[in-house]
Amino acid sequence: MRHFLSSKRQLPPFINRKIEARLSNIESQLKSINENLNKKGSNLFLYITILGAIVVFLSTFIEKYLIPDAKYKNDYHENNESLYGGK
Repeated sequence: MRHFLSSKRQLPPFINRKIEARLSNIESQLKSINENLNKKGSNLFLYITILGAIVVFLSTFIEKYLIPDAKYKNDYHENNESLYGGK
């Protein structure tokens, strides 16, 4: 677009100023959009990391405390006598 402004056919100065003003406005809007997208991208990475940590914590918690240990469950009765006989 700037090449068009410097071509041999010159526009009147007030049109040049309007076009330059609009171009700078569009440029600043694009910079703002780019910055917002960068912020959202880093926030998304943070959210995914936190969600992953929560999943790991919950899976560990469920495995340790909510699901009975299979070895303990299979090897012992409620009265702690071995399934294989005797104490």
